[in-house]
Amino acid sequence: MQKLIILISFVIIFSSNVSAEFNYSSYKVKTIQSIVDNFYYNPDADYNVEAALFKYKTYVTYTGEFRSITASKKDFLLKWAFALNIPKESVDLFTTEIRIDLDDSILWLPIQDNLVKHLKSEPESLKTVMLYYMLLGSQKENLILVVNEYAVN
Repeated sequence: MQKLIILISFVIIFSSNVSAEFNYSSYKVKTIQSIVDNFYYNPDADYNVEAALFKYKTYVTYTGEFRSITASKKDFLLKWAFALNIPKESVDLFTTEIRIDLDDSILWLPIQDNLVKHLKSEPESLKTVMLYYMLLGSQKENLILVVNEYAVN
């Protein structure tokens, strides 16, 4: 029963197939740069897993660039899911990353596969999108954020 409740919770958290189910109001406004600047990680740990569901939203410059998820990020997602008793199938939603340009760096964020096709079909003139994302933890000093939804103006 506990696994069923966790599975249902995870599906609701990570589902964006039906906009009515996505809880936009549960995401607080916070820039990715502010998370990068203020995140504490334990330098002695290979992985830092956030057990709380830190949900944020922010506007970012849309680059239109995607790539396959890196093996190390996929590995982190599997460890995160295992640590929180979340079914592996939920991790399978993430096979692609989207490029995000920050002030002084570039981040590649895992994004739910069902969003990629929609983002790629947006007009080329699209410059800014609102990303709804979660902080899952870090690998050493590298933050792991995943994109659950997006919106355009």
